[in-house]
Amino acid sequence: LKVTAGDTYLDIEWVAVTNVIGYKIAISSDGSTYRQIANVGASTLGRRINDLTNGTTVYVKVTPYDKDGDGTPALSAGVPGRIPDAPAKLVLTARETSVDVAWTAPKSDGGYAVRQYQVEYSADGGKTWKSAGLTNRMSTSVTGLTKLTNYQVRVAAINGIGRGAWVTESVRTVDAGGEKIQTALEASVVSIGNRQATVRWADPELAKGAVLTGFRIEKSLNGITYRVVTTVPRTARQYTVPELVNGTSYFIKILSITSMGEIPYAVLSVTPAAPATAARIAPRQVVSTDGTVQLTWTAPVNTGGASVIAYRIERSATLNGPWTVAVLNTGTPVTRASIPGLPLGKKTFVRVRAITAAGLGTPTPAVAVVALNVASAPAAVSVKVNRGKPTLVWTTPFTNGGSPILNYIIEVSRDGKVWTLLQTATGKSAALRDYGTNLLVRVRAVTAGGTGVPSKAVPLQ
Repeated sequence: LKVTAGDTYLDIEWVAVTNVIGYKIAISSDGSTYRQIANVGASTLGRRINDLTNGTTVYVKVTPYDKDGDGTPALSAGVPGRIPDAPAKLVLTARETSVDVAWTAPKSDGGYAVRQYQVEYSADGGKTWKSAGLTNRMSTSVTGLTKLTNYQVRVAAINGIGRGAWVTESVRTVDAGGEKIQTALEASVVSIGNRQATVRWADPELAKGAVLTGFRIEKSLNGITYRVVTTVPRTARQYTVPELVNGTSYFIKILSITSMGEIPYAVLSVTPAAPATAARIAPRQVVSTDGTVQLTWTAPVNTGGASVIAYRIERSATLNGPWTVAVLNTGTPVTRASIPGLPLGKKTFVRVRAITAAGLGTPTPAVAVVALNVASAPAAVSVKVNRGKPTLVWTTPFTNGGSPILNYIIEVSRDGKVWTLLQTATGKSAALRDYGTNLLVRVRAVTAGGTGVPSKAVPLQ
């Protein structure tokens, strides 16, 4: 079942199942309780689900059915969303052969966390653009420019849906008159945290004769009006800016204080955030097939001011740990994932942590899961005839996939392609019912992991 996200909708597609009347489409907000929204014919293999909420996981189930009832459903999930808005504010600081660029986060990320920003510049009034690279921070430098030249610089955010709108500003490079000026190439945001951000800067290159006495740190919400945060000694190269509001973007300006005055050294942009809280509800095992566990969970109530980028899943043999990584990064904000590599038939404890720009969130309560696979094929299948009545016999599958065999199903076919259920059995033999002539017969084991691999087909004369 393929799910493609769009703005308040999900497009779903599935593979045709033979000999069905149609398909039932249902959705769920928790992966447990489903609501049927459509019933389509056998020729329909896709549908758009509208009127959804961007940024919220929607679980989807498509169930084939025929005259005998429902078949095995296909399950998946997706998060509807759209491309992000343009960055809210763009600030350019001109140098001689470079431009420092800083911006604030978009007002809306479209339901998907912003993963990168694309930066471009133009020297011909916006007719043609050159790439200045991709960055996951909110500041960079455009280098290799010509002094006393007009440029345009634009920035766009990129999320899981695509690239958003551009924000564009103009700037003119300066002429330093042969004197050394400072560069901002090595200024960076070290980390963001709960109501704070740590910034770092390099040794400044000063004009001839200038003596460095210290640095002043300022902050701004609009990139125009700045307020002094503090002054630090000349030996400082890092500072943690306190008393910020989580989820709010700030411009941080670092100025060198010298005997010749104050020279802007760098303008950076930060959005502080706290680690996400954990959902109070433990994750839930939906199904286990092919040796993997399908897990669902709920999104954090409080993301700390930053959107959820993805999730990490941890595992342990005991309820209280120690914990190791089962899935390092799910790569999506969808609250559903597969966990491979768990021991078949044995209880394993798992928990989930949200990943945001602030790092790993608080883990959810742990839940026990059991990985299962389907049973392998029954062996030594043969038909024995006693007084004209055939009996199908077989031996136990080599592996039960981690759970006991519940029963067996016996299927017949005329062409070896389309198989029909004939009957079930609880042992390792079954007297066959009236079956007609010139048929093939096979047997499959049924366990909690599903219907197993079919045995070799043998003829019924």
